[in-house]
Amino acid sequence: MGTLQGVLTGLYPLAPEIDAVTAGDGQEIMYGNVTACPRLGGVLDARMASLAGVLRHATCAMCPSPQLPLLEKQEHLKADPAVEELQQRVRAAMPHLPPDHSIAFVELHDALTSLQTHGKPIPEGLTPELLHCIDVEATRRMAWATAPHAHEPDARQVLQLSLGHLIAEVSRQVFFIRAWLSSGGPSLLEL
Repeated sequence: MGTLQGVLTGLYPLAPEIDAVTAGDGQEIMYGNVTACPRLGGVLDARMASLAGVLRHATCAMCPSPQLPLLEKQEHLKADPAVEELQQRVRAAMPHLPPDHSIAFVELHDALTSLQTHGKPIPEGLTPELLHCIDVEATRRMAWATAPHAHEPDARQVLQLSLGHLIAEVSRQVFFIRAWLSSGGPSLLEL
């Protein structure tokens, strides 16, 4: 709230007071909210589960395995060797994990980001290069789940359920602003 107050005060220094309304977790629409839309949760869970059968190519100068496949379905392939290598590196950096522990990269990335943001220590073995590789893999997995290619059968459903509410709200606000301006109301810069 402090950041929002600072931004609004900077944008509108003459405004006496600006009220800010925040949404609770169930009403948040700035991202695909599975709390507000359980159906989206099921769709994203299914997409994440299907990731095991998908190879993706990407290049990353810092990651040791630059060949991580690009949305080529390989149903016969059980595991991506580059991802398995990354899992082994993470397990080695976090020795308290069991040797066969499967790394949940998105959750690990979120936890590490939270720790770092709050100035808390992270395991010493997680070097900047390894943190970068975790970030790349977490991003790849989230992109697979939340940003399908248009040719994928569930693409429309994912986009409607995740960003549809935000797009509808932005459209409503644009309509409201146009109506306000066409009625002779002051421009937003004059407020």
